[in-house]
Amino acid sequence: WSYVPYKGGAQALNDVASGQPEALFNGMLAALPLVKSGRLRALAISSEKRWPTLPDLPTVSEQGYEGFLTGSWQGLLAAPGTPPEIIAKLNADMRQALQANDVQERLTGGGLDIHGYTREEFHQFVLRDLARWAKVVKDAGITPE
Repeated sequence: WSYVPYKGGAQALNDVASGQPEALFNGMLAALPLVKSGRLRALAISSEKRWPTLPDLPTVSEQGYEGFLTGSWQGLLAAPGTPPEIIAKLNADMRQALQANDVQERLTGGGLDIHGYTREEFHQFVLRDLARWAKVVKDAGITPE
């Protein structure tokens, strides 16, 4: 195996689908259509649990790499100093939108896992994610170039 750098996921997905290179880690949202069409074969998902979109796809941890967890997330952020009532309204409106059946179907159908955190839950999630990746960087001895 060797590392092949790509500027974006689309070219990497197309190259893997044609057999050059043989494998990659990529986000589910972009890869799912190729998996469903049979152009790519999903080997594992790097989330904590299996996804309803592909219930037979095991996690990386289930395949013997305990604790392997990676992925991306999206969140709604605001500039420092945004009034608390604006933040509360944005959070409430976003959470309400995420509960709509058509929104849930579209997002989960595309391979996304919806959480709809409260402001504090999202804050704690971000802090945990930062701490997790800080440990990875420290344990691997990664330094800026």
